[in-house]
Amino acid sequence: MATEVIANFEVISSTVVVDAIDGAYAAGDVVSNSNSGTTQPVTFDFDNIVVHPGRAGQIRGALIISESEAITPILRLYLFTVNESTLTTHIRDNVAAVCPNHADLAYLIGVIDFEAMRADGDDSWAPDAMTKPLPFRCASGSSSIYGILVTKSAFTQTAGDDMTIKLFTERW
Repeated sequence: MATEVIANFEVISSTVVVDAIDGAYAAGDVVSNSNSGTTQPVTFDFDNIVVHPGRAGQIRGALIISESEAITPILRLYLFTVNESTLTTHIRDNVAAVCPNHADLAYLIGVIDFEAMRADGDDSWAPDAMTKPLPFRCASGSSSIYGILVTKSAFTQTAGDDMTIKLFTERW
């Protein structure tokens, strides 16, 4: 008897309120929620990206949306199987990224590059520039993956505005 595997399509979102209190980002800076020692910087958490812990799927596409109007950065999302409590790669806002840190390569799933953001209405947004699906497998016991956002170009985000990333996935 053959086992039938049925994939289902799901959109998984993660939103981070961006710190941005240090002003303009330089190319290569991390975009996150905190640059201080008082608030723990966090990753973008894509919870329940698979149906059962430790399972796999593939990312078929992505979309990034900023609450800030009329910004046009080019962004890159690094995806990992673990979050900020395990990663050694720093994720402080508006600090030059060393991403991924060599010690974190075992957790690296891959990267998603986004096209330059464009302004529409009150937000700025960009689709991914993916040419093929990105397969992933969650860590044993986990149904989540985690992202670190890095800008590839200089821009200014309004402090306190959020960034939302949507991943279009097939999961099984």
